[in-house]
Amino acid sequence: MDYYQKYHGVILTFDKRFTDRWGLSASYTWSRSEGRIPRMLDQRQFNPFYGNKDGRDPNQWFNTDSRLQADRPHMFRLQSVVQLPWDIRLSASVDLSSGRPHSRQIEVFGLEQGSQTVIMEPIGTYRYKPVRSVDVLLGKRFYVSDEAYITLEAWGFNLLNSDQELSKASLVLQEPGEDFVSDWWVKPRRLQLRVGFNF
Repeated sequence: MDYYQKYHGVILTFDKRFTDRWGLSASYTWSRSEGRIPRMLDQRQFNPFYGNKDGRDPNQWFNTDSRLQADRPHMFRLQSVVQLPWDIRLSASVDLSSGRPHSRQIEVFGLEQGSQTVIMEPIGTYRYKPVRSVDVLLGKRFYVSDEAYITLEAWGFNLLNSDQELSKASLVLQEPGEDFVSDWWVKPRRLQLRVGFNF
């Protein structure tokens, strides 16, 4: 069985250089990533082999000609910074993207060569939740001399409190009524305060 990867994408970008106290960079990407790689049973695309024997049985190649694990059809990214009065700086970072795809697998028993994990439905039939990441920074400088100043910053992460999962406990479901169980998520909404001294 041959390995291959195909990627097709269109990227639209917009950049506004920092003038009149603000700047912005934004992009939209449409893409399609598909193929057949050695680690099609994994939830991630680029895990190294390190002696793993995945693919040694021909049954493991069933339904492997599909979307790859890092495929994200739609991605919108934005970064902006605004210089407010009183030397206050406001910046934001936004990432809105399609969720990564994953497969549904089953453990097949009773084979002469032993049990094997088989992809029941191709990668792309199911996807993780979409990415909805919005981070904001608000900061101010307090000058104590011409060159020395104190910086106070407040970082707000995941302002939408997205509960997007990053991985499943297992992709192997044995019964029709079984469902995937998530075991890793993005960190919840949080605030980080920073004090710095520059001289």
